[in-house]
Amino acid sequence: MQPRISGQLKPTVFALQTVSSPKTLRTLLTKRFRSSSSSCVGLPEADDAEKRYTLRQLVARRRVLLTVTNYATLSLVEISYRAIQPLFLSTPISSGGLGLDPPSIGKILACLGILNGIFQVTCFARAHAICGTKGLFVGGMCCAVPVFALFPVMNAMARFYGVGLAVYSVVALQIIFSLGWNSCFGGS
Repeated sequence: MQPRISGQLKPTVFALQTVSSPKTLRTLLTKRFRSSSSSCVGLPEADDAEKRYTLRQLVARRRVLLTVTNYATLSLVEISYRAIQPLFLSTPISSGGLGLDPPSIGKILACLGILNGIFQVTCFARAHAICGTKGLFVGGMCCAVPVFALFPVMNAMARFYGVGLAVYSVVALQIIFSLGWNSCFGGS
């Protein structure tokens, strides 16, 4: 229940850390978005005292450009791995894969998803506190190298030993390395 001021409801004020003058919820909802090209895209009008950036000025800032580039690189690596892994697991050994059946591939992908969720919930905050954002990102991206390097290793082991415990242990190692770079998403 909101307190009453002389028979009227007191307007609720929401303040963000970056806002110099808080505005009421009604003011925020009734503000029109600027449609001119010189305004911030998707942001409400700013007061004259607040600094306004155009989209071009915002993208030209070094920190924004670095963040976008890092996230794009990380996404490219992640999408590549997510596309190659099931294809590699299903391709016959003679053609360079492991020749696994769909239920086995599903179990591997399910283990990857479950372990990733558990790792992010239990270890991400501690790893970020220890390494920092940049260290976590660089370390995570370095984990991508062995992930992709293990594909031919797994195929060579499957050719020599067959698909067994040795190959599945390398698949598990690949999953563990992929957990490292998945933590980059939280830090970028």
